[in-house]
Amino acid sequence: MGKSIKHLLFFSVLLFLFFPKSTQASQLVQKLTFSVNDEVHLSKEHYPTMIGASAHMPLDDFSKSIGATLQRVEVPQTATLQRGTHTIHIDLLNNTFTIPNNNYTGSIVEIDGIQYIPIRAFAENLGFRVFYLSDKKTVRIVDGNHTLSNGAFIARNSTKLHTTLSPHLNKKKVYLTFDDGPNEYSKKILTLLNQKNVKGTFFVVEPNIRKYSNVIKQMVDSGHYIGLHSVSHNKNKLYTKPQNVVAEMEQTRKTLYSVSRLNSLLVRVPYGSKPYMTEPYRNGLVNKQYKMWDWHIDTLDWKFHDQDQIMESVKSGIHQNKNLDKIVILFHESKQTYHTLPAIIDYLLNQGYALEAYNPNEHFSVNFWRDARL
Repeated sequence: MGKSIKHLLFFSVLLFLFFPKSTQASQLVQKLTFSVNDEVHLSKEHYPTMIGASAHMPLDDFSKSIGATLQRVEVPQTATLQRGTHTIHIDLLNNTFTIPNNNYTGSIVEIDGIQYIPIRAFAENLGFRVFYLSDKKTVRIVDGNHTLSNGAFIARNSTKLHTTLSPHLNKKKVYLTFDDGPNEYSKKILTLLNQKNVKGTFFVVEPNIRKYSNVIKQMVDSGHYIGLHSVSHNKNKLYTKPQNVVAEMEQTRKTLYSVSRLNSLLVRVPYGSKPYMTEPYRNGLVNKQYKMWDWHIDTLDWKFHDQDQIMESVKSGIHQNKNLDKIVILFHESKQTYHTLPAIIDYLLNQGYALEAYNPNEHFSVNFWRDARL
């Protein structure tokens, strides 16, 4: 190794040891706009920003923007952020936070003495839904007290929003969807998704909603979405007449709402929509304003117990659908899925995909009949 290279490495180590926060500050290159419901919150000094692949903003600014109570304790250096019945505990000394209701622990980033919190993790656990608006550098959180759709919000506030396109906010998206739950593997899958900071969509059957009501609540509280997957999961009962599909989805919807207060209109019919969901069956769903999702990639986790085979199904499917901006992947809540999922998530993230939950405000059609009504 030449002297010049040795000198360069030596000074690089010195810079890292003596100026760690100044090197972190260099990450603040992508300014974002932060919005709560229909209101844009403009910062004059410490902007929300992308740190790594996640949007962050100063803790104090965030708490003021959402009207939360922030209590700091000098010794030990801790803080508690509270909004209604939702609470987040923050360790200011070690720059970590804990969400009590699901025992999730994450990191915050300190830059020049300012604690930047991950917006999605905090907002979703304080009763908000989070939108990364695709054509603006804008993070919008809503709690139901908004009147504007995302499109109308952008149109009204176009002069206030950062207009430079952000590669982080325009990632291609993958939707991890899980059928047939909840069951004994659901909590393990939820813990894994939370650890990876990604979201899923769960298509649940009505008897299991009642049996695992606490898991349903955890899914909603953690920012995942829940769709409907029938009552009987029996093709001989469902597909004898169109009224049966609607009746089972209606019963599932009402039970889900009674447990979670989520009024979901997203369905996935058992065994997929072909060949059973002919036009009369689809008309029944349309008349009740349901949307129906099939999938782009079948992981075959219902068939294979070998993790390598499941992984290969995902990789092959991603390659075949590489030109799509949004890809829906079919899983089941099972032992083999749970054990394969960490590697699958890492693979998808490394391929540059954002892993998000279904958003009814941004619905797109995915069904084997190519029925645009659904």
